[in-house]
Amino acid sequence: MICATYSDFVYWVEMQKRDYNAGKLAQGKINLLNDLNFDWTPDPVATWQDMYEQLSQYYDRFESTLINTRINEELGMWTNELRILYSKGNLDPTWVAKLNHLEFDWKAEDVNMNAMFDRLVAYKKKHGTVAVPYACPDDPPISNWIKRNRRD
Repeated sequence: MICATYSDFVYWVEMQKRDYNAGKLAQGKINLLNDLNFDWTPDPVATWQDMYEQLSQYYDRFESTLINTRINEELGMWTNELRILYSKGNLDPTWVAKLNHLEFDWKAEDVNMNAMFDRLVAYKKKHGTVAVPYACPDDPPISNWIKRNRRD
């Protein structure tokens, strides 16, 4: 799977589960997914609401939604994924409204630049190069960041 579509896939899976649990998913789709032994249970690691609550606590403490990945790497990566989905128009409007309630910073390029640069330095340490492959290296967020910057 290509990293550029990974966040879209994760989002799509979450939407299927959400619609199914809300009784809004068409029976034909349910049948197709059941044929694949689709797991309808929410992600046990962290649901969207769990991550939102972490973000809300971070916001209360630091008065910002720009996550320092040294403080919370998982939350920083999650907020970066939200920005990517939002920029593509693929983020649930109810989620956008909740995030806007926290004054979510949709344009975090400067702060993210520093965080991603740190990741690039770590990548170079590990691999001896900053030539990050286009698709799915050890660190998909750095791959996505490099791809976006190659286009600019």
